[in-house]
Amino acid sequence: MMIEKSLFEISSFSELSTAIQKLKPEVSSCGTRYVIGYTEPMLIDEVASHMIKCLKQNPHFQEKDRPHVQKISEHINHIYKVSDEQVVNSGFFTRIAIWLREVVGRIFGDSRARWLWKDCEAINQVPYWQYFQYYTADQFQQKFNRTPEQTKKRENLFKFEGDDLIVRWEASSLA
Repeated sequence: MMIEKSLFEISSFSELSTAIQKLKPEVSSCGTRYVIGYTEPMLIDEVASHMIKCLKQNPHFQEKDRPHVQKISEHINHIYKVSDEQVVNSGFFTRIAIWLREVVGRIFGDSRARWLWKDCEAINQVPYWQYFQYYTADQFQQKFNRTPEQTKKRENLFKFEGDDLIVRWEASSLA
């Protein structure tokens, strides 16, 4: 029998993609949003935080990893969506417990993972779920065989500099 690694021990995007596809969201009666289906139950925000950590550690991921990053992003978004639906369909006391957890999380900074994952464009930052749509200069050069600056003269590119000081280019018209 093979023992699976903890999700938090995986740093390869291809392995992480396979592992995350197994996760199913649940909401406990005391308002905890978590996922099951891998080695142990985990909070949804912990899964998103782990992916954010992997993207920060490897911002110049290889082109072969881009489809895996996209699959992971889509599945984490799906997990959040299903969890939100479960909250709407849960009982009154469960919804109150979830609301209290969210209020306490906002006060003490626990809910930052979901915000970074989905909603941080409010401060002119690309949400992490969209990173597969952007290219660093090295990735751009490898994919399109020219620099973003050369391409910008002919195409409309969106340039973004993140809080990690890495410039990324959105090139959906080229991809």
